[in-house]
Amino acid sequence: MGSKLHSILFLTGRLQYTSPLLYHKFPPTFHLLLFNPFSTSSKTISHSEKPGSPPELNENSTSPAHTTVAQYAISKFNHIWEKKSDACSYQAPLQSMIWSGFDLSPETLRPFLPATELKPQHFLEIVQGFGDDHNVREVRYLWKLFRWCEMQRGDFQHLSRSYEIIISLLTSAQMLDEAKFLISSTVRNNILLSDYGALVSDLIQAYAGVGKVDDSLYLFDQARGMGLVLSGPCYNSLLDSLIKIPNAELVVRVYRDMIDVGLGLYSQKCVLDFVVINLANSGMFLEAVRLIRFLKNLGIEPGQEAVSTIAEGYCMKKDFGDVMNFLQEQAVIPKTEICNKMVNSLCINLGSEEAWIFLQKMENRGFRPDAGTFGNLICQSCRDGNVRDAFIYFSECVSRKIMPRVYFFNSIIGGIFKKRMYRHVSYVYDDMLEKGLQPDLCTFKILLAGSCKYRKVDEVEKLIDDVNNAGIIFGEKGGCFFSKAMSILGLGHLGVKLRRDNSMGFQKAEFFDSLGNGLYLDMDIDEFERCLDEVLDLAMVPNLDSVVISELKRGNVRNALEARYDAVQLGQDLSLEAYEQLLMCLCGDKQYLTDAVRIVEEMPELCDNLDSENLNLAIRFFSENKMARKARLLLERLISREMLVERDTYSSLISGFCEERDFHGFKEAWDLARRGNWSPEKKEIQIIFGFLCCIGAIRENLELLDSIERYFPRSSRDAYKVLIKLLCSAGYTDFACSIVEAILNNALVWDNSSLLYLIKGFIKEKKSAEAHGLFEIWLERKGFLDAGTFQLVLPLILKFGCVEDVFCLVQPPQQSSQNFLLELCLRRKMKEANSFFKEMMCLNNLHSDETCLNALLQGYCRENNFNNALEILCFMLRKGASISISGYRALISQMCADQNYEKALNLSNIFPSKNRPSDVICKNILIFNLFRMRSESLVERVLTEMQHRGIDHDKVTCDFLLYGYHKCGNMAKSIDAFDGCISKGFDPSNRSIRIVMSYFCTRGNLDNALELLNLTKINKWKCGSSIVITLGLSLISSGRCLEAAHICDEAPENLHFDPLIRHFCMKGEIKTAISLVNKMLKGGNIPSEITYSGIIYLLCHCREIDAALAFLTEMELQQLIPNNKSCETLIRALCDLGKLHDAKLLLDRMAGVGRTPSYEIYNHVLEKYQEVKNMEMAAEITREMQKAGYKPKFEMQWSIISELCSSADKSGRRSKPILSRVLSSGGTAQLKKLKG
Repeated sequence: MGSKLHSILFLTGRLQYTSPLLYHKFPPTFHLLLFNPFSTSSKTISHSEKPGSPPELNENSTSPAHTTVAQYAISKFNHIWEKKSDACSYQAPLQSMIWSGFDLSPETLRPFLPATELKPQHFLEIVQGFGDDHNVREVRYLWKLFRWCEMQRGDFQHLSRSYEIIISLLTSAQMLDEAKFLISSTVRNNILLSDYGALVSDLIQAYAGVGKVDDSLYLFDQARGMGLVLSGPCYNSLLDSLIKIPNAELVVRVYRDMIDVGLGLYSQKCVLDFVVINLANSGMFLEAVRLIRFLKNLGIEPGQEAVSTIAEGYCMKKDFGDVMNFLQEQAVIPKTEICNKMVNSLCINLGSEEAWIFLQKMENRGFRPDAGTFGNLICQSCRDGNVRDAFIYFSECVSRKIMPRVYFFNSIIGGIFKKRMYRHVSYVYDDMLEKGLQPDLCTFKILLAGSCKYRKVDEVEKLIDDVNNAGIIFGEKGGCFFSKAMSILGLGHLGVKLRRDNSMGFQKAEFFDSLGNGLYLDMDIDEFERCLDEVLDLAMVPNLDSVVISELKRGNVRNALEARYDAVQLGQDLSLEAYEQLLMCLCGDKQYLTDAVRIVEEMPELCDNLDSENLNLAIRFFSENKMARKARLLLERLISREMLVERDTYSSLISGFCEERDFHGFKEAWDLARRGNWSPEKKEIQIIFGFLCCIGAIRENLELLDSIERYFPRSSRDAYKVLIKLLCSAGYTDFACSIVEAILNNALVWDNSSLLYLIKGFIKEKKSAEAHGLFEIWLERKGFLDAGTFQLVLPLILKFGCVEDVFCLVQPPQQSSQNFLLELCLRRKMKEANSFFKEMMCLNNLHSDETCLNALLQGYCRENNFNNALEILCFMLRKGASISISGYRALISQMCADQNYEKALNLSNIFPSKNRPSDVICKNILIFNLFRMRSESLVERVLTEMQHRGIDHDKVTCDFLLYGYHKCGNMAKSIDAFDGCISKGFDPSNRSIRIVMSYFCTRGNLDNALELLNLTKINKWKCGSSIVITLGLSLISSGRCLEAAHICDEAPENLHFDPLIRHFCMKGEIKTAISLVNKMLKGGNIPSEITYSGIIYLLCHCREIDAALAFLTEMELQQLIPNNKSCETLIRALCDLGKLHDAKLLLDRMAGVGRTPSYEIYNHVLEKYQEVKNMEMAAEITREMQKAGYKPKFEMQWSIISELCSSADKSGRRSKPILSRVLSSGGTAQLKKLKG
């Protein structure tokens, strides 16, 4: 058996020689699938070869060589992806084209079934007849019919209205390329449409909606070049799609065009904001302002982003008057941070008083100041020396319950020192501590500088202790406190020495300490004072850059973000170092994703300063958090700087696009990774192939496999295995099979597990023959089955009877053994089940398994082997096993069938309550089986016991009671059970409703029946077709046809209305009957021959002959044969209308399908031909009558002969004797009799 497994391509041929039995277990379609590499479908298989002839096995007969496995698979299924010409379908006759879509709208297409040609107005009628609501299948059919009409005749020209409707339908059905082609053809052929602009607008909008921006832009440019005016929604959809890319230049261009054509009213705030921001950033600030004011006049208000951008632009230009005028015109105010920037700019340029006035105006318009607002006012006031104003602003801040920041106090303390009010510093410092704010390094610098400035030596020493205790600066304890103070202040380079004056009279002393010692500074005093003033000035301006860095070092990311926010509002620019550290910290936690994105967008130059490691980290962070497009932009920057791209970076980006289901982004990332020499591993391969399988991109999967084989050969083997597994699980086993074929064709190593994947795939696709064939191969290879695979192939094992073969190789797991035993019992193979149970009992300890015991119990009951069933029952009782619902039901059924009613009534008592189903389930099973045996009295006994024991009825109990009493003929109790079911709040079953409905209709209680039907609709109970049919027939029989028709209109389409249609025909309701026929056809059901015949008969009586002929043609296409009565009625009607040719054709059609027309109808047609003096056709009818076994009247035959002879004499023609052609043997005998 070794050689037969060399290649699946020739597997069947080899197995024919080595194992004929296995060979014949493959169906012919599977042979071609596996062994003919260019076989595409089982429908195209040729059976001209002898079934016993094996395929060629010589070396030269192999399939054409392919470079890669993927290329082989692609070539094998090339017919699926290549857009071949479908001209062959357009060569079909009209009737076939009409019939191919007949079930979509029978009422529309039926009149055209007998037609011989389709005119432009006919096609328009069909399109309009389909209505306004269309599904994709209807649109595809109409498009095919549209193209078919054009290809039938070169001079066929559709009406303009047809073009408009079809283009609109194609667009709505997302058949955008077809709609684009059709629009182009109308332009090319100079076909005038009523509104090109609307059609093109809808198409552009549809293209933009599905993300095909290039197509939508192409159509947009073409339309505007033709001078077409597009719709406002079209512009908005196109702009939305362009913003997502984003492409600022195109957005601005399209938006300008929208404004120029007068569609400014359709402007959206988000688009306007985007355009304004990009105009302002591109140096077209004044144009952005004019645009906002123009749209303002149209009643369109800009968003906050746009207003903020303009306000910031004015602020940067220091046009404070213009910004105020602009803001007064707008209904919205800028963002808080922009307002704070404006306050900061006003403080710097015009002073804090002007800034305060501006703030008050903004407050009147709804602005709510925050800590940053007052921080600007306080810091600037202190820098300007207006400490009093700073205190006022501080008071305003506190009164608004805004928590002040540390740098507020730093600025105020510095201002106090500058104003020589150092005695009040302690009050401010204490207030800061009371508010829970901890002083920072800047605070201590200000306090030290002020204390040194005013020679408070004791305060300096105390502050140095506070600095040490706060842990702000770590150093050795002890030493000169004054030297440490100078070091903290950054004045160590001055060499300042604090000396004690020991001379008499303190001639050098400048100040005294608390002990009275005279002290002086040994240095240049003026230089020292100047440096202290610089320290105070600098410290009053918060150094938020250092705050951000220090907070990040402590791990306080949230505090660092707040410091960065304060810096923005105070007009400070953080250093690139601070931004870099902040971004790296943000990229370490998913909760800061939004903040990281904002920093990257606001600081694009930051990405050009990050090192390779940090930039790789940022790319991975964005990729892993569904920001793959943002990550791709960063990757392009990294590549453009020729820096190292880590392998995990490529992997994260590709995986991110797969997770976001972004196919185009994935392709771009794949190309970048391939150019970067990235090699995928098994994990990435699984993610990529899984993503492509999910979106149904099978060709792309194979192309990707080809790329892996070419550029990453080391990953090929993993790729084969992963792709085969995914294709099989996704329902594309045929493709997986072709990959396995190619692997073996190229003599590559393959894994046995691939065979199991194919088996699983074919089983899921319900191709059991193919799965069984591969399973046989696996058995002969002595492979391994896991529990999941064993469970899948279990039905095959039972179906094909290879139980022994399997268990010689495989010991199924515990769960699979249970299921296998259950399957054997269900199939009534108790002999095999018993032997398997005994075999497994020792191996897997199955003797105590309740599932297996219950399976055996049910199996013996099905075989009516009550003794063995009792043995199993006793065994279960001894072992304390629980009986399942199915086992209990089987035993009760067997006992009742054997009329062991007492045993059945007492069965539930022999099991403990924990080892059997609940009481109500046991009683329900008992009630059902007792009713089945017509033991109504025992049911009453069970019900009495339930009442005494307090066992409430459930829904199943009510259903069984209703059905049982009905079977016993006690409908009064059935109705009581139905009422009880509803009163308890249960939903009655379809069977219960059907029984009650039938009872009402039989008794003539149609009002009650209608009320019941309404009740089912209100409560959304399940209502089967028989309920509608029963009620409908009763209403029709009672003459209430309108109510019956109304019920049928509300019924679903998938019902069989044949009985109702026939009764409507009997009542002459032809329109209702035809409507129900159409409804059946739309639901996929075909009316019966009797139904069609009744409609044709009634149409003939209504003199609607064309409609009758259409229904007759429809019957023939449905391969149904009308009855003689309807055909003959139609023939009579055709004759009466003078359509003898059609009548004759119908006669021939009757004979062709095996129907023999009656003598009367032959005679009727014959008489009509005689009336019109068409003796040739009359003679033909006579001959057909004779063939049918009828004897025409001699007088009529003689009249035909005379007329034919007369016409022959007049024309001078000579032909063979007329008598021999006309007279039958009976006619000849009559002639002799007359002559005698």
